[in-house]
Amino acid sequence: MNVRNLRTESHLELKQANNAWSECVAKTFLPQWLAGASLNIEEVCPGELAKMQELDATVFAEKPLPFKAYLI
Repeated sequence: MNVRNLRTESHLELKQANNAWSECVAKTFLPQWLAGASLNIEEVCPGELAKMQELDATVFAEKPLPFKAYLI
């Protein structure tokens, strides 16, 4: 069975980038959107989103996240 370690440094960087983007969206996008502004979520935190997408493409470029097959 081939098991991948999902706690590598690149996975940690991706998690941190995801947290930074989520925090930016929560602080910037949500208040404006809830106030009725017509916003595109991809335009609110472009730097954080680009970094997260870049790291995601690096980490998961070769194989998707592995899932174990369970027999019923």
